[in-house]
Amino acid sequence: MRLKKDNISTFRTGLPNGIPKTFADAIQVGRALGIRYLWIDSLCIIQDSPDDWRHESSRMASIYEHAWCGIAATKAANSSEGLFSDRHPSTVRPVEVRAYWSGHQSKTYYLWMPDLWTANVDDAALMHRGWVTQEVVLSPRILHFASGQIFWECCSLRACETYPLGIPNNTSFKTSLDTRLLERESFRTPALQRYRLWQMYVEMYTASDLSRPKKDKLIAISGLAHKLGPPEDYVVGLWKPILTQQLRWQVVDDQATLQSNWRAPSWSWASINGKVYPETRREPNAESTTRIVFDVLDVDVALATENPFGPVLYGELELRASLLRTTVYKSSHHPTSACSWLGDIHAHVKLDTRPIREGETLFCMPLNRNIDPDSPAVYGIVLEPTGERIGEFYRRGVWYVANMRPAERWVERLDELLRIGSESKDFGPLCGRLGDQAWKQYLLRLV
Repeated sequence: MRLKKDNISTFRTGLPNGIPKTFADAIQVGRALGIRYLWIDSLCIIQDSPDDWRHESSRMASIYEHAWCGIAATKAANSSEGLFSDRHPSTVRPVEVRAYWSGHQSKTYYLWMPDLWTANVDDAALMHRGWVTQEVVLSPRILHFASGQIFWECCSLRACETYPLGIPNNTSFKTSLDTRLLERESFRTPALQRYRLWQMYVEMYTASDLSRPKKDKLIAISGLAHKLGPPEDYVVGLWKPILTQQLRWQVVDDQATLQSNWRAPSWSWASINGKVYPETRREPNAESTTRIVFDVLDVDVALATENPFGPVLYGELELRASLLRTTVYKSSHHPTSACSWLGDIHAHVKLDTRPIREGETLFCMPLNRNIDPDSPAVYGIVLEPTGERIGEFYRRGVWYVANMRPAERWVERLDELLRIGSESKDFGPLCGRLGDQAWKQYLLRLV
């Protein structure tokens, strides 16, 4: 059942017969709680009106953030299965065991499942839907109607019918925008805390599924983006103040694919279908051990709608960077499949959506260098020429070179190779220089 242009007048007088069971159960729960208004996306947004959909989807942050309580059909695969489960009350009671040992006082023990929350909530099908990520994060509290019993979560408690005062030994609470727990980590400033939250939720979001990935990839997380930073700082899933760090996002899922119909520029994780890990800064003094070795000169993005956090039509980065053109060979030097030889340098290379091909040519662009003398390393991204314009590239993966043992000199060899330069008939001399001295750099475009 969906709200459309041709039935909106009917819906204003009352819902027709045949309302899905989950919707009917949600109405029953709302009435029992004394809540007068209920938001259901498919009944509150005109589904065949692009204008209404764009307007309402841009307001999702406000809708869920100001909800009194979220009602989650956590166990249901679709809207026809409802919220409630048939069960006997005894099945949700804690299991009590009276133990007797010779020479010891008899004692009562209560048995519990350590994975009770994970098995009933986190692993449920609903929690793997992309749209649910921001709904769960933004809602202040949620009632989960799971298989066999009801679960509760808010920012200070996770409980269920078996353990109404709190699940035993539970050390986590509802995912939210609360940054207090991050103060214990290396995220002490408000800006770093916001970027850390974005990192966590993009990782969670990209591990979920979308029924319409081309249309919804950016919009289904736009509510979170809206709450975490100003629109002028946001650019296709990344943040301008830390763009130099975030360009090295990594694909976690080996089954990741490139979106067949263009959805986002290649330098954004939104161009990929699959789980990604977005880089972010940690401690405020990161500059003391890390040096950025390229410059972002310009960011050019064309929005598809008036929503600055929504879909885009085009995206280009203009960079000044070093570039190394080299041939890659798989390595037997290390058991990890991602280890390769870049010429005569041992490196870790991972392409976003496919394995490395023996003998293929890669364009490696350094992003940053760890200047700690005890653990020198260079990190970067793999590029592929578009074939459209000289100096125009797609982002296709990540790489790093590190000295794992004191006798290794891989980073120093990379420095020397970039210092000397490498010739390419396609792009002219490609060279650069890492370290404190000046280097020769080139203007590149990432699309």
